[in-house]
Amino acid sequence: MAIEWSDVRRPISIEGRSVGLPGRRPRMTAGHMRGASVREKIEAYSIPEPNSGCWLWIGTYRALGYGNVRVGRKIVPAHRASYEAYVGKIPEGLHIDHLCRNPSCVNPGHLEAVTNRENAARGMAGILNAHRQRDPERRACKHGHPLTPENTYVSPKNSHRFCRECNRLCAQRRRDNG
Repeated sequence: MAIEWSDVRRPISIEGRSVGLPGRRPRMTAGHMRGASVREKIEAYSIPEPNSGCWLWIGTYRALGYGNVRVGRKIVPAHRASYEAYVGKIPEGLHIDHLCRNPSCVNPGHLEAVTNRENAARGMAGILNAHRQRDPERRACKHGHPLTPENTYVSPKNSHRFCRECNRLCAQRRRDNG
């Protein structure tokens, strides 16, 4: 027996308000969607994914898998349009974070307005820079050289600290091998 999308749809509510679920409608062309509300567009161009609860955007995409939707005369990211249509206006200075880590998701229950710093800390930048958060005052480099002011170079570009002794040894290896 095949699973129908209607079998896996579950109502979602945000702050006590029902935001409904997108149906599995036939894909419509841009001409058919003229005059449609943003909610109708979100519902027409997304399908519910039963395992994660994501509403996967099947409309047009921009870089890195984020969806696009036309709102009036502007083309905006689909996840931002979904948040504004179902939850409310995005506060000034905040970004929309995908709690599910799926850039094609437009489920407003998976979206949260956060600061840019919080968004970066939750994403790949946060994972890659986690060692700095764990030990910002470390006293030695990974090879054991002391990170004293004399042995430390601080990049003016991004404030990263580099061990001068490690850089010296690396340059010497390149000269000897090259």
